[in-house]
Amino acid sequence: MSQKKTQIPLAWRNRLRRLQAKERAQRKRWLSRPHWPDPSYETWRTEGDQKKVARQCESTSIRLGWSKKRLASFQKLFAEYQRSSSIATYLKIRRSFPEVEISAILFLPLSYTFEDELERLRIGHLVGRALDADEHNVDALCLRLMELLVERDALPKSGPGYIYQRQTAISDALLNYVISMVLESYLSLDKPRDIPGSLVVLMRRQLCGENPDLYGAEKAFMKQNHAAELIADGLDNGEQLTLRKAAKLLNMPRSTTARWFASKVFQKLLEEELKFRGITDAGAEAGRITGRIHNP
Repeated sequence: MSQKKTQIPLAWRNRLRRLQAKERAQRKRWLSRPHWPDPSYETWRTEGDQKKVARQCESTSIRLGWSKKRLASFQKLFAEYQRSSSIATYLKIRRSFPEVEISAILFLPLSYTFEDELERLRIGHLVGRALDADEHNVDALCLRLMELLVERDALPKSGPGYIYQRQTAISDALLNYVISMVLESYLSLDKPRDIPGSLVVLMRRQLCGENPDLYGAEKAFMKQNHAAELIADGLDNGEQLTLRKAAKLLNMPRSTTARWFASKVFQKLLEEELKFRGITDAGAEAGRITGRIHNP
C-alpha cells in the first residue's frame, strides 16, 4: 500500500499564509480608525466639558483630513442619529464614512420605575452589579434569568389562573432589555473582559431558540463533511473507491452510504477533500463519483 498524502500541499499553505496576512492588515486598519467623540451626555456636562468635546471633534476631523463640506455632512447625519437612534441612519453613517468609528446610542439603565418589578423577580441587585461587566456578576445574572425562563416554560397553558401566572412571569421585553444593557456595558470598558458562556446561551435562546432549523441543517452538513474527510483519509493515491470501502470507513450500512453518495452536496465535499490531499485517482469530478462507486 502506498504512503498516504496527509500533509497539506505547499500551494495551500502559501495561500493560507497570504490570507492570514491580509486579515491581519485589515484588522489593523479597522482598529486604527479614529473614534468620533461622543456628545450624548453633553447636556449634563459643564461648559468646560462641552468645549473639550468640541475641541476633540475638531481635532478628529483634522486627523481625518475632512473638508468643511464633508465634516458638515457627517455632523448632520450624526446629529440625526443622536436624536433617532435609527439603524438606517447608523448604517448610512458607517457606509458613507467608513474611516471613522462612532459610538452606539446606549439604552438608559432601568430606573426606579421598574424597581418593584426587578425586586419581585429577584434580579434588581444582580442587574446593577452586572452593568460593570465583571464576569462573575454577569454570569450570576444570566443564571438567574435562565431560572426565570425555565419557570416560565413550565407554567400551565390552560386551567384556572393560568393567564395570571403567565402574565406575572418575566416578559421577553424586560429580559431582552436587560440583555441589551449588559451587552452595552462592554462598550465602555477600559480593558477587555471575557463574555461568560451563560450570556451566550441566554442570548442564543432569545435570538433563535434552543434548537433552530438552521442549526439542524448545519449539523447534517458537518456530519457529511466529516464523512468525506474520513473517506479521503482512508484512501491511498491510486486505490479504487468502492461502496464497500466507503461504508467500512464510515462504519455505516451500505444502503445509507449509497444515499449519501447520491447527494450532489456530498459528492462535492468528497471531491474537495480528495483534491486537497492530492488523491486524484479516486474520483476527479463530483459528477463522476457516484458512477465510480460500485458494489463488487
